[in-house]
Amino acid sequence: MTSAHAHQPATSFAAAYRLTRPKRWTTPWPPEAIFDRDYALALVALCPGISDREMAERVFGPGTESDFVVPICRGLASGKMIERRLRPDGLFGNYLSQD
Repeated sequence: MTSAHAHQPATSFAAAYRLTRPKRWTTPWPPEAIFDRDYALALVALCPGISDREMAERVFGPGTESDFVVPICRGLASGKMIERRLRPDGLFGNYLSQD
């Protein structure tokens, strides 16, 4: 005896697509190809107080984690190029250094 549903796939096309598409990046390029220290400085200059997450979403698309952005911004902060300060909403924002 065979079931009426024996030949149907276990998952739909939409579910299979969600399993195979990239989880982190919304661009076909690796993040280091389009986001570097100069790009981060330009974003901070254009949007003073931008958080790491906001920066990641602006570069890589909505819902993107800030895993790649954080080390770059921390490196810029340790080099005294930007300052990371607490914003009124409780998030840390990136600002150009006043030096």
